[in-house]
This record gives sequence, C-alpha cells and structure tokens, in this order.
Amino acid sequence: MEGYQGHGVDPDRSQVLISDKWKLGNRLKRDLRHRAAIGAELGHLTSDGLLGRNSHKGVAGDMRNFLLSAAGHNIRKTQAHLRGPFAPAH
Repeated sequence: MEGYQGHGVDPDRSQVLISDKWKLGNRLKRDLRHRAAIGAELGHLTSDGLLGRNSHKGVAGDMRNFLLSAAGHNIRKTQAHLRGPFAPAH
C-alpha cells in the first residue's frame, strides 16, 4: 500500500483542523501559540534542567524533581533577563 494512509480519526466523531484550509478563530490561534510556547519550555526543562534524570522515588519524587527543575529554569531565565540582551552569555 502506498501513499497517504490517513490520520486515523473518525470524521463523523471528530473535527480535524487544517490551518491552510480553515479560518481559525482568534481564541484557537492564541491557544495554539500558547501550546507551542509550552512545548519549547518543556524541551528546555528536559535538556537543560535535567528533567529526564530523576533521582527521587515515587510520584511525590516526580513532582519534587519537576518543581526543582522548573525553579532552576526560572532562575536561569531571570538571570538572562537581568544581564540584558547584549551581555555575553555564561
């Protein structure tokens, strides 16, 4: 079998949005931008904040690891903001 295999969504039960073909509302556009921004932040948390490496045990440890990674990420962002746009990165 060759060619496009489809997206696996039942057309009777769901709505598939194709941004080139549909005029998206302002709220949906805002939500998609927000989602894209969150994805980038989670990527930075995973790589820079070592979120993928968890040394704590259990669900509480997972939450603790996430909160500590997020706090470190926020501190790094604040330091970069205080340095200014033309300062050399450290």
